Amino acid sequence: MRWECVKLAVFAATLDVQCFLKILRKRPLADFLVQERKIEEILPANTLRTRVPQAEVPREIKPAPSRFRNEIGKYVVHRSSECIRCGKCAEVCPYGVHVFKPGYKYFASPKNHLCIGPACEKTDHYCVASCPKGALKVADNPMTEGLGDYRWTADMIMATWKMAQTGDVPPEEYGLQYQCGDSGGGFDRLMFKFPDKPPVELDEDQIDTSIELNKRNDGRPKIKIDVPW
Repeated sequence: MRWECVKLAVFAATLDVQCFLKILRKRPLADFLVQERKIEEILPANTLRTRVPQAEVPREIKPAPSRFRNEIGKYVVHRSSECIRCGKCAEVCPYGVHVFKPGYKYFASPKNHLCIGPACEKTDHYCVASCPKGALKVADNPMTEGLGDYRWTADMIMATWKMAQTGDVPPEEYGLQYQCGDSGGGFDRLMFKFPDKPPVELDEDQIDTSIELNKRNDGRPKIKIDVPW
């Protein structure tokens, strides 16, 4: 009953006071609360709780444009001077890495962030094998060596960018490790287990949840945080 009164008070705050009093005079409080519950049951979970039934709001996830003009990818595609600009690579690549615009004499810069790298070798649309002149080469992006650290690796950073743009985890073929870093530690959740009967003489000053960061002695400053999150 206490929760119902709270809901009633919130509902009253959304209405004109005189209008709300007129409703209470015409209908008993119990009937009023029952009717409110019926209205809530027919409302979708993602709508504002009002007395007027609302239609469900359609939601659609659309990829957002990148914040970078040239996105950073895990792999890079090199095109040598042996290229005869036949367009075979753009024809076979289903990911849109190679861009050969009609009317242009040369290829545009490859969209390296779309390349899946060695995983493509096992398919029948590998651009390196399809090139008649052998002018293509796929290699690891050297920029990833300077991106991130042990905890937030280059893979995790690039995967986070992709998830922010698409609203979903990166496809498996991209080979991006988005779940954990290379620090060899860390945690995803904490669970505190308290004794059934704590010591009577326990002093609060003896309780310490702080931890020290940057213990690798790699030049980074020593930091102590009060709670481990």
